[in-house]
Amino acid sequence: MLHPYDTRLTAYKRRVQRQKGFKVRITLSFIGIISDPTPWIIEHPGGNGQDPIETHPNFRDFAGSPSSPLNGAKFDSTSGEFIGFTDSTNSLCGVKSYIVPSVMVSATYYTHFIPDLGDVAKITSFPPISRPANVRNWLLLSQPYRQIGNLYQVTNQYLGSGEGGWNSRIY
Repeated sequence: MLHPYDTRLTAYKRRVQRQKGFKVRITLSFIGIISDPTPWIIEHPGGNGQDPIETHPNFRDFAGSPSSPLNGAKFDSTSGEFIGFTDSTNSLCGVKSYIVPSVMVSATYYTHFIPDLGDVAKITSFPPISRPANVRNWLLLSQPYRQIGNLYQVTNQYLGSGEGGWNSRIY
């Protein structure tokens, strides 16, 4: 049902209340947009992940190398691959990963069109916001949406890469 005074608005919710004297009050909620898509609403919820300890930029400083291990680091004698920190008297014993901050950004907008989910899990351009110095490019992680009347509320969820960028052979 269109709004009687502004046809850009469509009823999406109805509330019926019975009142005294056989009267009924009906309340309609309308939704509409002036531009399609609407301007984006940007959110930065923050985030973090874990990476293997051997990818830490200072790994050689605190673990050494296969020929000269430090702090109880153990390396495979054939391949040189890092196995772990095994000296129980060292504070690094058992450490396998480290926390890496990540840049997560959500961009929400409204549209009349069902979103195309074909770009999910692909490297993509991002709306004009200040890109953090350690983010080279963006990965569209997800694109959840919900229908409200004849509109769709769409949220693009992006994950910023590290300095090296997302691998285009994978994504």
